[in-house]
Amino acid sequence: MLTRIKTFLAPPHFENDENNTRLAVLINFFVRVIFLCSLFFSLVWIITSPELAVRVIFATPIFLFSVIAFILLKRKRIYAAGMSIVGGLWIVLVVSAWFSGGIHAPATSGFTVVVLLAALVLGRKTAVGFAGLSILTSLGLVLGESQGIISGHQFSTPFAIWASYTSYLVVAAILLHMATHNIQEALARAQQEIEERKRTEAALREAELRYRTLVEHLPVVTYRDTPNLEATPLYISPQIEKLLGVPPHAWLDSPTFWQTLVHPDDLSRVMKNIQTYIVGGQSSSLEYRLKRQDGQWVWVRDEANLLKDEDGIPLFVQGTLSDITEQKTTEQALRASQDKFNKAFEFSPYPMYISSPTRGFIEVNESFLKMLGRSRNEVLGKHALEFTFWASPEEQNQALTTLLRDGWLRDFEFHFRKKSGEIGIGLTSAAALSIDEEICALGSVFDLTQRKKAEEALRISEDKFQKAFQFSPIAMAISSPTRGYLDINDAFAKITGYSRAETLGRFSADIQLWPDQAYYQKIIKTIEKTGFMRDIEIEFRRKNGEIGITLASAVIIDFEQERCLLASLYDITDRKQNEEALRTSEDKFQKAFLSSPVSMMINSPTRGILNVNQAFEELTGFQRAEILGKHAHEAGLWVNLEERQTSINLVRQYGALHDFEFHFRKKDGRIRVGSLAVDLIEIDGEECYLASFQDITTRKEVEETLRNMNTELEARVQNRTAQLEAANRELESFSYSISHDLRAPLRAINGFSRLILEEYTQHLPPEAQRLQNLVQENALKMARLIDDLLAFSRLGRSPLQMRPLPLENLVNEVWQDLAHERGTRQIVFLLRPLPPVL
Repeated sequence: MLTRIKTFLAPPHFENDENNTRLAVLINFFVRVIFLCSLFFSLVWIITSPELAVRVIFATPIFLFSVIAFILLKRKRIYAAGMSIVGGLWIVLVVSAWFSGGIHAPATSGFTVVVLLAALVLGRKTAVGFAGLSILTSLGLVLGESQGIISGHQFSTPFAIWASYTSYLVVAAILLHMATHNIQEALARAQQEIEERKRTEAALREAELRYRTLVEHLPVVTYRDTPNLEATPLYISPQIEKLLGVPPHAWLDSPTFWQTLVHPDDLSRVMKNIQTYIVGGQSSSLEYRLKRQDGQWVWVRDEANLLKDEDGIPLFVQGTLSDITEQKTTEQALRASQDKFNKAFEFSPYPMYISSPTRGFIEVNESFLKMLGRSRNEVLGKHALEFTFWASPEEQNQALTTLLRDGWLRDFEFHFRKKSGEIGIGLTSAAALSIDEEICALGSVFDLTQRKKAEEALRISEDKFQKAFQFSPIAMAISSPTRGYLDINDAFAKITGYSRAETLGRFSADIQLWPDQAYYQKIIKTIEKTGFMRDIEIEFRRKNGEIGITLASAVIIDFEQERCLLASLYDITDRKQNEEALRTSEDKFQKAFLSSPVSMMINSPTRGILNVNQAFEELTGFQRAEILGKHAHEAGLWVNLEERQTSINLVRQYGALHDFEFHFRKKDGRIRVGSLAVDLIEIDGEECYLASFQDITTRKEVEETLRNMNTELEARVQNRTAQLEAANRELESFSYSISHDLRAPLRAINGFSRLILEEYTQHLPPEAQRLQNLVQENALKMARLIDDLLAFSRLGRSPLQMRPLPLENLVNEVWQDLAHERGTRQIVFLLRPLPPVL
C-alpha cells in the first residue's frame, strides 16, 4: 500500500526534457507542502477556536485542488497542475479574507505567497497576472469594508492567527529557498558548460587544423556549420571560390549569405530539410542549385551529418558540396525526354500502343482503351487476336508484313472491332523499336470512324442545305464582302428579276438592289456587330425598276474559308398592299358602321359591347358612353333571356344568324319587336359578334292585318270557287249539247261536198273544185274544233298534263291558215329552227 501511495505521489519523468522533469518535481513538492500546511492550519483552528471550527470549511477546497494537481501531474499536464494548485490557493485565500475580517484578515498575507509560487512554477507573466488580481481583490475588500458589506472584526483567536502566519511564512521560506537553490544550480550548470565549451573549442581548434589540411585538398567543398541557423558558418573550404566564384570569407561573414545563393525554387525545400535533420539528428543528402558570381546556376549535392556529444547534444554540422551540374543536366535531359515521351504517349488524344510479338500489348494509353471500350486489364499482356482487335485478318497480315519488311508503317487504313462488337475505321502508323533486346512495335491509331460518319453526315447535310437553298420558296443568297454574290436560288432570281449569270460575282450595289443605301449600310453594321439579323423590313428594287418590300434575315457563316453573309428575303409586297387594303377596308367598314341607317353594335363575350352606331342610339335611346363595356342583357335590352340564349346557340351552331325575331326594351321601357342578324368577326384575336337589328313592330302589325284580310279573302274565294264550279258544270253540259247538235250539220256538209266532187268533178270548173275542197277542209276543221271544245270542257275534272309543243309545226299551221288572206301577194316567210315549249 505504501509503495502504491509513494508511486502515486512521485512526480512524472519526461525523457529528453530535463526542464519539464525539474518543474514537475517542484510542483509535486509544493503540492505536498501546501497540503500539509493546510492540514496544520485546520488542526490548530479546531483546537484553539472550537466555537469557530465551522470556518475550517474555507480551507477544505485546497485539499481538492491538491488532489486535482496530483492527477494532472500523473497525466504530464504540468502547466494545468501548477495552475490548479496556485489558482486553488488564491481562491481559498480570497474566500477566507471575505468572511474573516476583510483586509485585516491573515489570509491577505497569503497573496504574496501566491505570487511567489506562480512566478516559480508558472512563469513571470502568470505571476504578474496573479499579482494584479490580488491587488484588485484587496481593493475590493477595502471598499467592501468601507461600505459595511464586510465586517472588519477578526473572527480568529491569536493561536489561529499565529497558525495562519506560520503557514504563510513556511511556504514563503521554502519558496525563497527553492528559488535560491535553482539560481545556484543554474549558475553551476552555466559554469560547467562554459568550462566544457572551452575544452571542446580547444579540441576543435586542434582538430580543425588537421581537418583543414585534409579537406582543402579534396575535389569537393567541405563546410562546418552550427546547428543554429541564425549563427554564422564555422568553416567553408577554399574550393567554394572555384565552384561559385565566391571567396570563403564572404560565405562566413553572414549567417544568411549562403541562403541568397540558393535558387528561389529550392530554398524552402532546403530550409525544411535542414530543420528536419537537425531536429531528428539524421544525416542528409540534398540536391539543389546555387548561383555563381557570373549568374550561372550550379547543381550541387549537399551531404551533411549532424555530430553530437556523448549526451546527444548537437555540436555542429559537417558536410560537403559536390558539383553535379553535368550529371543533373544529363539526367534532366533524359528525364525531360522520358517525361515528354510518357506525357505524349499517355495524354495523346490519339490512341497509342506498344506491342511485343511474345508478350502482346506492353503498354497502351487511355485514348486506346477508350477507342476500344476496354479496361487496361483486358488489353495488357494479350495479343490482338485474343480480343479480335483486327476485324480483318488480311489487313493485319498486310500491316505486319510491311512493318517487318520496312521497319515502319505509315497511314495504314484498317478496320478494328470494339468491345461492343461495333466495327470502327482507323488510320495507324507504327515503327519498330528495341525493348529489353526484343523488337517491338510502337504505334498510334487515328480513329476515323467519327470523321467518316461526320464526312457522310456533312455530305448529306450539304446536300440537304443545297436542296433547301435551291428549292426554297424564300429567296436566299450567299454573298462575300470581297467577291460579291457567290450563290443565289431560283426564288431570289424570281423576286429580283436577275438571273444567276447576271448576279454571281456582282455586288448588290452593282445591280442597285437596295434603294435606301444608308439604311442598308446600317443593317450591315448591325450584322457585323451581332452576327445575325432577323425579320427586318427593307425596300428592294427589281430589275424592271419596281420597288418591293421584303422581310430580310441574315447570318454570318463560314463559306469557302471566308466570312460570308447568308441572307433570306421574303417578299411581302403583296402582303403590305393587302394590309393597306385591309386598313382602307377597315376604315370604310368603320364609316359604314357608324353611318349605317341600320342599328348595329359589336359585342364581345368577355368585354361586353365594344361599339355602337348612331342608328343604335336613336333606336334604343341609349348613348354610347352609358352602354359601352356592358353586356346587352345587363343594360336590359333583352326582354326574354331565352330568346338571347337561343340566338347564341344558333350563332355557335351555324356561324351566323339572320332574320331572328326577338323582343327588345328601349331605354324608356317600351318593348318593341326586332329582326336580328349576327355575324362572327375577330377583333384582337377574340371572336366577337357583329349584330344589326331593325324595329319591325310596325311591319308585324301590318302583317297581322294582312293575315286577317287573307282569312276573309280565303272565305270569299271558297264561295266564289263553289259558284264557279257550278257554272263550269253548266258550261260543260251546254258544251256537250252544242257539240252534239253541231255534229249532224257538219256531217251533212262534209258528205254532200264529197259527193259533188266525186260525181261532178268533170263538170265543174277548177275554181269550183277548189271551193268545194275548201268547204270540205273547213268542215273537218270545224269537227276538230267541236272535239277540242268538248275536251276542253272536261279539263276541269282531269289533272293538268304537261307535254312539249313543237313551235315550228304550230307556226306552219298558222301560216297555212292565213293563205287565203295573202291572196296573190308575194310574201317571203323565213322560219328558223325554234325550240319546243311546254
